This record gives sequence, structure tokens and C-alpha cells, in this order.
Amino acid sequence: MAGLLLMTALQATAQTVTKPVKVPADLYVTAAPTKGTSTNDGTTLFCAENSGFTLKSSTTDPVTHATYTGYTWEEQQTGAATFGPVTSGTATNETLVITSATPGWHTYRVTAALAGNACPPEPAYYNVYVLPKLVVTASSNKADAASHTYCAENGAPTAPADAITFTGSVAFDGTPNALPGLENLTINDFEVTYTWQKINVATSAATTVASTKDYTIVEAATPGATTTTQYTYELTAAYSVKACGTYKGTATLNGSTTTATVTVTPKPGKPTITIQ
Repeated sequence: MAGLLLMTALQATAQTVTKPVKVPADLYVTAAPTKGTSTNDGTTLFCAENSGFTLKSSTTDPVTHATYTGYTWEEQQTGAATFGPVTSGTATNETLVITSATPGWHTYRVTAALAGNACPPEPAYYNVYVLPKLVVTASSNKADAASHTYCAENGAPTAPADAITFTGSVAFDGTPNALPGLENLTINDFEVTYTWQKINVATSAATTVASTKDYTIVEAATPGATTTTQYTYELTAAYSVKACGTYKGTATLNGSTTTATVTVTPKPGKPTITIQ
């Protein structure tokens, strides 16, 4: 569970997001009364795999220094400016425990009461963002197995018409929670890093071959190869802003869900001629 987060008094300013979001400071929500506190130190940025945290209100009024006598915790409702019951959370006096916040924005507020005070209490707000899981896919530029086969003696084909290229794609797994006044971020707003690995089908040994979203197979000639070897290619994507889960996709044949298997064959030897 994430560390305890202290509610603070807030100043009125607007949200600023630096794109692509690479570090927590880029995903910045300034201390606005209706938008919550900033996410610049990373303590209010969570992964979907681990989105539980605790919010804790201060217990004394900063003006009168009197002790609060009660607390009302609420959450901004999805797609609305109104506040209502907290989803996936339990409030006990000054503490709110969130067990699992859904991906996207969440704004929480607490209103603290003072006994005998005739003025209406002013709520405090807190804002978090939960990074959605990623769906990773990759597709070859070729649709048949024969086009993914080449001779070890020659190396991987390099001619534009013959080269084997895998195109990667990444998307949010589902639609993130959206709130009015907070930018509805898309996958394109985040920096994502990529790693391509070729996997030996027989041994499962993995070799890193590229760190780009798309990859064209580049393999030098291997004279003297004696066995046929098969490989699949796997793309891994990760957020730069925070280390979350492992999101992978195996390259498929073009226009198909069938895994693209690259086959490297040895050069056949010469036949032997005998006289009869």
C-alpha cells in the first residue's frame, strides 16, 4: 500500500501536463481547490496492478487550531462535476483507505467539521492518476510462412521487397476514468519504451535485438550452419513515468492471429557423384 498522504490547503491554479509524460513531474496537477494536489513527486501516480493507497486528513483547523469533530469523505463521480460516495474505499474518521482505484483520474475530497462554528466548512481535495495496463500487439509485413524463411548462408533478406519487418502497436487496456477539468489522457500522451526479443522456439532462449516500436530483422550470414532454427519475435512495452507490469505481445502474420515464426535453414551440401 502506498505511503500515507497528508491533505493540505490548496491554491487556485490550472492543470499543466508536459507531453509526452516521461517522469512524474510531467503529469502535474497544481494545487487547485477543485482539482486536487500535484502528482509531481510520484506519490499520487499509481499502476493498475497496485492502486491501493491511504489518504489522511489533518486533524486540527489551521486558523483556529481547534480539533476537527467529524469528517466526510467523497469522490468525484465519473464524467461529472458532482461528488458522491467513495468507490473501493473505506473511511474512518480522518483516514480514507482505497483498496483498488480504477485506471484514470480520481479526485477525493474531505470536509472536516468544527463544533460550534457557524461558518460553512471548506473541503480539501486530493487527486491521483492510475496508469492503465497496456495491450501490446505486433504484426509482420508478410502474411505467409514461406516469406519468413531464409537461408543461413545469406543472412536475413535486406531487399525492400523481401525484408521481414514487424510493426508494433500499444493501447490502453480499457477506457481510463475521466473527470471534467482534467485532461483525458491517451496512450500517445505518455512516453513508452520498447524492447524486441527473438525467442528460440526449441530452447526458449531470448535475445534482445532492438529498442524501437518497429523492427526489421537484421541477421548476418552464418556460413557452415548445419541445423534449421526457428524464432518468434516478442515486443515488450513499458511506461517511462513509472515501472508497472510487464506488457508483451508476440508478432503475428500479417492480417492474422497466427504467430509469425521465422525459419532459418542451413545451406544444403553438394551431392556426391560416383561412377557405376
